[in-house]
Amino acid sequence: MTESVNQTALAGFIGEIEHQLDERKVITETLRGIYDRAEKAGFVPAFLRTIVKERQMAKDDRHARYATLDAYRRALGMLDGTPLGEAAMTRAETEVNGTAAARPMDRLTDPPSTDWPRPFAAQLVHEPKRRGRPRLARPVLFDAAHPQGAP
Repeated sequence: MTESVNQTALAGFIGEIEHQLDERKVITETLRGIYDRAEKAGFVPAFLRTIVKERQMAKDDRHARYATLDAYRRALGMLDGTPLGEAAMTRAETEVNGTAAARPMDRLTDPPSTDWPRPFAAQLVHEPKRRGRPRLARPVLFDAAHPQGAP
């Protein structure tokens, strides 16, 4: 059973789609030019894109995103040493211990408590663990016929 295709309607939709794609291409090129000019002026295009994306978000969604990112950064100790970080660390310490520390920098010198994550700068550095069995060194043979080594 063959269906009848309305060729006029189909051609109209295809024409509209192609026209919109052409307009989108022009807009994309215009935006690329704006980002290039901003980069030449000393701005970082990736950060500009992030700000544009955040400004398009609803206010509640944007604030929820900020709160989540701050919570993750606080948990990883990434805010330490900044005014925002010091305020966040003091607030978190108040929530955990019930009292605020006299000075936030005391945490770096005091032994870390078991219920508080250490700031990033105070984290221990561990050598990465090697997986699998150790590899044996292979001897490299050199001769005149193969100066780079035996094939």
